[in-house]
Amino acid sequence: MEDTTSLPSSSADDLKKHVMRIFKEATKDCEEDTVLKRMFVSIRDYDNLNKHAIQIFFVLTESGLADETKELFKPRPESGILTDVAVFTIVIWAYTYANKTGAALKVYYQMIAAGVAPTSCTYTILIISLATHSSSDVNFVRYAKKYFLEM
Repeated sequence: MEDTTSLPSSSADDLKKHVMRIFKEATKDCEEDTVLKRMFVSIRDYDNLNKHAIQIFFVLTESGLADETKELFKPRPESGILTDVAVFTIVIWAYTYANKTGAALKVYYQMIAAGVAPTSCTYTILIISLATHSSSDVNFVRYAKKYFLEM
């Protein structure tokens, strides 16, 4: 996923720093969950985030979301660096995987507030999270329907 040969190293480094700022902002509220905190703390730099993205790419692809996953993880054309939507979706997926649907929804709102448009993979992960955990909050079903129509 990473090929930075087409950019000067300072531009690639700036993009990596930008991506890591997004990641840190999206994961700042995980303090109460020790599993997520441990996972997010292990992603200390862009290379670790990229390795984690590759693992998620394969998990999602094997889950039947091949086309959606390819769309999500299509790197920035000029640099090969992960896109903002990919970073937000990775965090949404992590919260979903940890059964933290409210936190996943909060990250989705952060993404929208930052002006980042979700991909079909982002919607799919969010809808699955909302629909799967709807028994804990009846509003989750309403949100799942809303995002399905939005998608």
